[in-house]
Amino acid sequence: MKTQYDVCVVGGGAAGMAAAIAAAEGGNTVCIIDKNKKLGKKLYATGNGRCNLANTDMKDGHYHSSSETYQKFLHTCLGEQPLHEMFAFLHSIGVYTRCIDGYYYAISMQASAVVWALLDRIKALQVTTYLSETVTDIRVKKDGYHIQCNTEIIARKVILACGGRSYPSLGGCAEGARLAEKLGVKQEPQRPALCAVMTEENTEAVKGVRVACSAWFEEGNTEWKQSGELQITEYGLSGIMIFNLSSELGRILSEKSSVKLYVDFLPEIEENAFVQGSRDVNRSLYGYLNAYLPDKLAMYILETACEQPKQALTELTEAQLHKIYHLCRRFPFHQIKIPVQKDETSALKKKIQKTLRTNHPYTYQIVRKSLDARDKGNLLHIYTVDVEFERSQDIPRNIIDNKNIMLTKDEKYTFPHRCRDDCNEKTDVSVYRPVIIGAGPAGYFAALQLACAGYRPIVYERGKCVEERTRDVEGFWQGETPICANSNVSFGEGGAGTFSDGKLNTGIKDKYGRIQAVIHDFIRF
Repeated sequence: MKTQYDVCVVGGGAAGMAAAIAAAEGGNTVCIIDKNKKLGKKLYATGNGRCNLANTDMKDGHYHSSSETYQKFLHTCLGEQPLHEMFAFLHSIGVYTRCIDGYYYAISMQASAVVWALLDRIKALQVTTYLSETVTDIRVKKDGYHIQCNTEIIARKVILACGGRSYPSLGGCAEGARLAEKLGVKQEPQRPALCAVMTEENTEAVKGVRVACSAWFEEGNTEWKQSGELQITEYGLSGIMIFNLSSELGRILSEKSSVKLYVDFLPEIEENAFVQGSRDVNRSLYGYLNAYLPDKLAMYILETACEQPKQALTELTEAQLHKIYHLCRRFPFHQIKIPVQKDETSALKKKIQKTLRTNHPYTYQIVRKSLDARDKGNLLHIYTVDVEFERSQDIPRNIIDNKNIMLTKDEKYTFPHRCRDDCNEKTDVSVYRPVIIGAGPAGYFAALQLACAGYRPIVYERGKCVEERTRDVEGFWQGETPICANSNVSFGEGGAGTFSDGKLNTGIKDKYGRIQAVIHDFIRF
């Protein structure tokens, strides 16, 4: 069966929905095709769930590119008065904004407010949506474009709004580029932009640290530098200044295998002041450096410098203090990668073997695997693996000095009690049913653990389901409806967690493996 439209939009993200609205308002019959189960999936995650809509200054000159063609294209996209045009569109669909620190958000500070406004307008304009559909092919024929998915769709015009390859879990992929190429659209080589940096160094000990500093890398005689807040993650470096550097980093990495990135952790501290200040206090080396930097970062730098943290300042020479200072001002980070190939398992084993340099038997488990697709011709997988030796005495002593290796103790969470005495003999489940009051994150996870342990929990929740509750909350925030006693931020399916930014406790000191168990459940489901 073939269905015909004036315009078909491939991709149901922010751009796709906005394009569909504009086309439908022009009197066209419009459809949207999206591979996800719902439209605007990635929008929910933007801005930590708050959805940054615009900036106070959206001049095209602020968007970095060496290409004049790109600058001209960008100007046509943004228009003569970008903010005015942006607000005119947002107001037309019922989204009103507030400005915080130069960024515009919906008044409710919830990305869901933007998504629902777009969805309501799409519904009002009678735009047809095809969800959980993947476009496999687009062909140009005399009667228009033939878009092949589960349903063959014919359209006079096609808009490709498939997005980029970032965040595959939210639908990011390379299909848009593939379809555009098939249709004869000339493309520039793709490379990363606005992304974090993965480093060779093991940053697990300092993940979560935020510090004001400068970062740069060198390209011949050119120095690319940014200043601001650095965020250290378990895989490397993040933060706005790293995002701003990532475009040029991606360009260099398309030609080179690695880049050394330097960080200045003491941008405002003079060398003489640092050295002489150490002579005025009776403290340990770690205590002194901790006065300038977060404690975990201070320890990380000292361990890198191979200095004894507990050593008294009076025991250090001026040369040692100068060395530590220079390391803080020019701290290097590297990158490490494994090329994607057919026999990845073999390549990973060889990499582990080369790193451990041991013949003792061991087993390994992949903890994290991510794809570095910044260089189209050189895809790379980044691995974090857990290695377990059969005997503790087989652990090579030399690995302790390797910055990419960290000794850990495996802690797996187990439910404290599994029902036995009160089980039904035929079904092996409890005849008693524990009651959980509240369907928030804690309630849901408690129910899951109890169910896995053989119990049949009953969950009671006074509020409405997420879909109905979201409308009630947004109506209240926008002053359209009074607060509902049983359907607000505090009460309803998902609890207050539904309207949070979704952060998980890092669980650095999680002795019982609870956080890891939660993460495994997220992956499993």
